[in-house]
Amino acid sequence: MRPLAASVLALAALIAAGAGCGGSDPEPEPLPERGPIFGFNEAIAADGPGNELLADSGASFVRVALSWAAVESREGERDFTLPDRIRDELAEHGLRPLWVVTSAPCWAGALPCERQRISLAPSPDHLDDYADFAAEVAERYPEALGIEVWNEPNIPNFWRPSPDAGVYRELLAATADAVHASGSEVPVVMAGPSPTTPEMAREEVQKIPFVEFIEEVMAGPDAPEVDAIGTHPYSLLQRDADPVAETIRLLEQGTAAAERVAPGVPVWVTEVGLTTAGRNAVTPQFQAEGLTRVIGAIESAGIPVITIHRFFDQEDPPFAFEQGFGVVAADRRTRKPAFCAVAEAAGVECG
Repeated sequence: MRPLAASVLALAALIAAGAGCGGSDPEPEPLPERGPIFGFNEAIAADGPGNELLADSGASFVRVALSWAAVESREGERDFTLPDRIRDELAEHGLRPLWVVTSAPCWAGALPCERQRISLAPSPDHLDDYADFAAEVAERYPEALGIEVWNEPNIPNFWRPSPDAGVYRELLAATADAVHASGSEVPVVMAGPSPTTPEMAREEVQKIPFVEFIEEVMAGPDAPEVDAIGTHPYSLLQRDADPVAETIRLLEQGTAAAERVAPGVPVWVTEVGLTTAGRNAVTPQFQAEGLTRVIGAIESAGIPVITIHRFFDQEDPPFAFEQGFGVVAADRRTRKPAFCAVAEAAGVECG
């Protein structure tokens, strides 16, 4: 397992060389030498309204989903036009991508499909195809902060038709091996699992509790050779609890599980947030103050990467609980109090 510090130094060195293949030569600002690397989770569209606000946010990166299905809908035919445009858009604002490689195409999926299914898991016969694809992503985008192998694969929302820790472990191991064998220095990150508790899993039996999932994926001498383990310590699914205290408790549970089974492997927070809408809403001011406290706890834990979910509020989110997490309102112009509060908490300037 490669230490994170070496990977970050390698990324900094790669900035001078540009982005390699696949487009122009973006030169984002160097990563900070000390303190956490701070960014946002967002479904960025190239030339989207409000994207210019990213340049004022103080962030170093944006975590972006990269759909395998969209790039390689036909086996062997890959079109990176859209992710190239996203990479170039981020570079214009001094940011780099943290790619989340997800969604198997129908030809590689665990279910037969005539129409593409979102978050379709790869079949066991096509895990190496995913790994090969992820290795090309790492080679094509050497400035990337990392390659996160899927998103929340412990719940059926994001690993269809049904989560399987054993299959995901095989996928993660194959991907880490393929990316490292390519010579890429882009870190490979185990996907942050949804913060599902044992109580939630008893109510929805397809879900796997996040601590159990981390342990099953990363335990043992033949564990995947990843560079970091992701965690998503949300409190939005909890009831009758202070959301900040609950977030910190879930963070501690996740980091403790990672340390038990994979001591020395860094933990990255690849999503965390507080919402100002819906049944779990807090006030905009509480969102700012709460995220400040959460970032302080993450930094105190020595976690080097912090990803706030998300940058923009969604007008019509795919899931009702997704409303209100942005630090910018749905009009993509109005900054909430959290816009600069999160940057200041991470020790960076905000415009």
